[in-house]
Amino acid sequence: MFQSITPMRAFMAISIFATTCAPLYSQDEVEAIEVAPARPAQEVPSSGFKDATVLLGVRVVKDAKTQTEVLGRVLDMVFVNQTGHVTHFVVSSTGGRSTAIDASKLTWHETEKVFTSNLTTDELQAMPMFDPSRLESLVPAHLKKVDTTEASSKKDSDGAGGEPEEKVQDKGAPDESKQDESKQDEDGEAKPKAKPLPILATLSTVMGYDIRTEDDAVVGRARKLILDLGQRRIAYIGIRVQDVINYVPYSTANPAWNDSRRVELKLEVTQEQVASTPQPSEENGLGIDDPHYRKCLEKYFAEAKSSK
Repeated sequence: MFQSITPMRAFMAISIFATTCAPLYSQDEVEAIEVAPARPAQEVPSSGFKDATVLLGVRVVKDAKTQTEVLGRVLDMVFVNQTGHVTHFVVSSTGGRSTAIDASKLTWHETEKVFTSNLTTDELQAMPMFDPSRLESLVPAHLKKVDTTEASSKKDSDGAGGEPEEKVQDKGAPDESKQDESKQDEDGEAKPKAKPLPILATLSTVMGYDIRTEDDAVVGRARKLILDLGQRRIAYIGIRVQDVINYVPYSTANPAWNDSRRVELKLEVTQEQVASTPQPSEENGLGIDDPHYRKCLEKYFAEAKSSK
């Protein structure tokens, strides 16, 4: 016959189990929490580097989710020639009207592939129609201020505050204006004055610019203009060399008049350096949307300019 466990022995067995096994159970639970795999990070949408031509025809809506109220579609874009910053999006609206809307009033939504704006239909209708021949009316105030300051400085130097410019030239420096006049007389025809570079240009105009390298080689025209939508600027020019698109930072290009009185983009690198532009790969990044590839391009062209 088995002897029954006394109450005292039963109490001692329960106490030993509690003091030895309970901590082990808690430790197992902690370890299970620590080794549990983390949830996969939510996929981040594209950084917003887009071919400008892809954005033509994109809808402008009030709400990106519902997209029920359509304000219009993007027809064109207006850029600052020197910096590539987008100042306006040209948007078509009802009745065949097109309006230049300040770029800050449109927001790009990568997932829905639309622009949104808080403007109303009435506000759009009240805006003047877009006239590509009068881009000077769209020049931002801070750029106009620079021109005004330069004109004011020149006026001060020629004005009552000092000696007239003609008298300063008579004191020693040759009168270049008279030399130019004599040249014109010898050549038999007047030479036109240099026109100021247009402050603004449209997308179609910029893509029509001839692109010339530092060694005076024409490499063609832009096949792509890659926009940084976050900064609202042209980040890269896509130039086709044979069957390859070479992306060159817009910061290396200087818009200027050529001998044919057309605006061209003059790159600060040679034709050979353009042809040797790093191409997407697993090593340097797999495309213009990849920040590693963009860093690779920036480093390459920075070194190319510094090696001159």
